[in-house]
Amino acid sequence: MAAIEPRLRPGSDLHHIADWANKLVGATIRIAALLHVAEHKAWGNLISVQTIESAIRIADYLVAHAKAAFDLMGSDPELDGARRVLDWLQHSPRPEFTKRDAHTLLRGSFPKAVDLDSPLAVLQEHGYIRMIDSLTPPRPGRPASPRYIVNPHTYAHNSHNSHNPASGQAGEDAAGADS
Repeated sequence: MAAIEPRLRPGSDLHHIADWANKLVGATIRIAALLHVAEHKAWGNLISVQTIESAIRIADYLVAHAKAAFDLMGSDPELDGARRVLDWLQHSPRPEFTKRDAHTLLRGSFPKAVDLDSPLAVLQEHGYIRMIDSLTPPRPGRPASPRYIVNPHTYAHNSHNSHNPASGQAGEDAAGADS
């Protein structure tokens, strides 16, 4: 823990993946426990220093892998846009929204409404949102903006939202399995 915490500070190498890195100490302890059980086939003995050091070496490997994976994810404009929309949804929970709502409120990140198409598609693909038909019949004039419902599990792991629904996987279908 003493080695990881300074690396979480702004400007340090793990700052941009702090959410992941905050879980690393616990994961390292679980790895050490698994290595111990694999070696001794029992829980009765204390975990040796060598086993802890082996777990730390594995964790160091995981850090290098996570940094590479997060860097790859960060280089994709579609994913960056999807993260911005997801962040907006998590900080201002709503059961549904229109593309027009998102564009109006996120105009600084998405100057044109068409700029939202790819990020919304990514969020749909991962089960955070689902496009639904407009509830109003077509009218003359401006076409209705696409409407999306938000998977309630999108808010389940958001500590900023005091109205969290029951926890679950964010990737589940937004309204349950379709028949």
